[in-house]
Order: sequence, then C-alpha cells, then structure tokens
Amino acid sequence: MKFVATLEYIEGYLRSGQLVGELNDEDYAEWLSMSPDEQKEYLWGVGSLEITSYRINESGPIVDVTWEPQPTFTLADDPLA
Repeated sequence: MKFVATLEYIEGYLRSGQLVGELNDEDYAEWLSMSPDEQKEYLWGVGSLEITSYRINESGPIVDVTWEPQPTFTLADDPLA
C-alpha cells in the first residue's frame, strides 16, 4: 500500500538540478528574440525543476499520512496514531 507522509520541514541544500521543459517552434522563435535575462525568466516560467542530487541535514516530524488506496483499518488501529 502506497503512502505519502508530509514532513513539518526539511533542512538541507540542493547539490545539483536541471530545469526541464519543451518549447514548440513558435515559442522557441519568440524565446530567441528575448534578452538573455528574459530568456532565463521565460524558461523558469515554462520549465520544471528536476533535482538530481541533494543533501538533507535534518527533517521534522511526520505531520500527516495519506494512504493509497485508503486502508480498511480504523484510526484506533493506526500504528502512527
């Protein structure tokens, strides 16, 4: 059973990542006409950040857990309660 546990906080830093996206021919032509600063801002607006390496120094407590699919046990049976 898949779960997602929300943490109160995460402390660390990004070691490396990349901005990934796709431009059609029309958007690419528009991008070419922009200044270098405008080009960078535009890519941030249409791209997604993919983190390839990171370091976590500390993380906070689990504040919420969701299950997929929903479990059949009651809250009293929940091992995290």
